[in-house]
Amino acid sequence: MNTLLGKNIKLRALEKEDLNFLYQIENNESFWQVSHTQTPFSKYMLKLYLENAHLELRDDVNVNKREILEATKNSEKSVNKALSRLGTVKKELTDSKAEFDTIKDALAHSIILAEERVK
Repeated sequence: MNTLLGKNIKLRALEKEDLNFLYQIENNESFWQVSHTQTPFSKYMLKLYLENAHLELRDDVNVNKREILEATKNSEKSVNKALSRLGTVKKELTDSKAEFDTIKDALAHSIILAEERVK
């Protein structure tokens, strides 16, 4: 089992043998303000918590994975939409440039014809 060791503290996962210690800590009203506890816990409820805490953690990890995957999909969709819009804008600019070039060529041709008539 992995533990976190400090000079004065050793943190580790709770074990079923910690039930009595957990019961004393969780039901000590002087800690309730810190833990936001409002009512005492029975030993039975704490025993259930100890037996199922790993399931909750696994569920939380799975939920986080799903949320990350969904956010990634949404980001990918947004990027693809932006690229699609960019492609559309690029095509519109290309079309506008081609139209401008056609008008410019026609205008240049008209100027040449007008200059020839003036001569």
